[in-house]
Amino acid sequence: MYPIFEEGKGEGLGHSERDFYKRFIAICQEHLDNGRAKSFAIILYDIHHTAIQEIYRTPGSFAQLHLKSGNDITIFFLDSQNRRLLKKFNTAFLHAFDIKNKHSLPFILFFKIVEGDVSDIAVVELQQSKSMFAFKEIVDVVQLYLDKNSASNETSKDNLKWLKGIKKVTNITLEKLIESVVSEGLNKLDKLF
Repeated sequence: MYPIFEEGKGEGLGHSERDFYKRFIAICQEHLDNGRAKSFAIILYDIHHTAIQEIYRTPGSFAQLHLKSGNDITIFFLDSQNRRLLKKFNTAFLHAFDIKNKHSLPFILFFKIVEGDVSDIAVVELQQSKSMFAFKEIVDVVQLYLDKNSASNETSKDNLKWLKGIKKVTNITLEKLIESVVSEGLNKLDKLF
């Protein structure tokens, strides 16, 4: 789990939102290079999804998700209760990944970075509105995604039928992603303040 905070200097785990836009791809590349991740996810939600916000604020839940992700996946999330900031963050990544309005928040956006391209982009919509069930849903979705990407786990392909929300998205180049995240994120951030 990799938190992005509204404010702060990015000390310790996570970054401030402004710094995150500038360092997003570098963070991903560092995690790949250091064996901290093979793929990535961003949890996008809005102010109405209080169950997801509760999960972030519950130390046991956060710790479990952090352990679940291990060295296989880095999961990014914005820790904020600011409606405008959440909307701007979502818009920046929806635009950057060229995700159309056919996906309903909340969802998990999965992707990989391979040889200079962003690939295997998938969106899994989340359905649960109670924090206990939402937490289990996120854990299950992450585990199924990891299983899907494990060549040794054949039974996971059957389990993915449960994930009706998985939708493939067109692959994009790393340069386009960097340009889009930085320009969309920082431009919209500057308009807020």
